[in-house]
Amino acid sequence: MFIALIPFSTSLLGEYADQQISVLIYGVNLTISFCWNYLHWWYATKDHRLVDSKLDPILITVVSRRYLVGIIMFLIAVAVSFININVSLILYIATPLYYLIPVQRHKSWIWFTKNK
Repeated sequence: MFIALIPFSTSLLGEYADQQISVLIYGVNLTISFCWNYLHWWYATKDHRLVDSKLDPILITVVSRRYLVGIIMFLIAVAVSFININVSLILYIATPLYYLIPVQRHKSWIWFTKNK
């Protein structure tokens, strides 16, 4: 249901970008959507329920952490919207840019996971 609300919250933000309530609705909608997406990933990868058993557990961990980074960034943007709307909008723009970085670039996470 929250995926279906993304066009509404986006158009609301586009129309009233200077209003805190539209920035808040947009952020809450994206946060909830990301949370559900993370829960789907967690369920599918828990004990390799819905993914191939040969899938690298380190990759599962890295992707899970990437989901959590997005959730945390959107939560921060929602909180910042109470202080400064423009900073919140910048965080909304910066969060998807984070996902343009390929998973292989997170070698520090992979190294940290292997050495645990």
